[in-house]
Amino acid sequence: IFFMYNWDYGVLLAFLLVLSVLFVVFQKLIPGKTVKRSIVFASFLIYVGLIIYSTLIDRESSPENSGYCVIPFASFFQFLNGNTDIMQQSIMNVALFYPFGLLLSGADVKFIGKRKWIIAALAFAFSFCVEILQFIFHLGYAEIDDVIHNTSGAIIGMLAFTALEKLFDKICAKLLN
Repeated sequence: IFFMYNWDYGVLLAFLLVLSVLFVVFQKLIPGKTVKRSIVFASFLIYVGLIIYSTLIDRESSPENSGYCVIPFASFFQFLNGNTDIMQQSIMNVALFYPFGLLLSGADVKFIGKRKWIIAALAFAFSFCVEILQFIFHLGYAEIDDVIHNTSGAIIGMLAFTALEKLFDKICAKLLN
C-alpha cells in the first residue's frame, strides 16, 4: 500500500495476478474450513487495518488538505483536460481495493454466500466512510470518484477470485481424469 504509487502498471498487474493465483491455490489446497476461514479473516483484518492506517492515521490534518468533489467521474474529465496524474491515482484506488473483493470472496462467509453484491456494498460503505472521515478530519480530499474506483477494485477482485477458482477446478478435474 505504502509504495504502490511508484509501481509500473505492468508490475502492479503481475503482482495482483500472482497474489490472486496464490490465494486461490491456498483456498483449494488447505484442508479444514475453519482454519482456512480464520486465516482469510485474519488477513482481511490486517488488510483493512493497513487501509485505515494509510488513509487516515498516517496523514497530517490540515485545512489545506480538505475539500470534496461529489461529481461522479470528475477525474476522467480532468484526465481528458490534460491532468495525467489523476489517472494514476484512479488506477491505484482500484488496485488498493482489489484485495477487498478477493479476500472476502475467499472467506466463505455465510452471510455473503452466493450474494456477491454484498461484497460490493461493503466495499462501497467502507470506502465512503474513509472519504467522509478524511473530509471531517482534514486528512485528504474526499471524492466520490475514489469511492467509485475503490468499489470497482473490490468488484474486480471478486470477479478474479471467481474466475480463477473455476479455472483451478477445471485444471484439477482434467488432471484427475
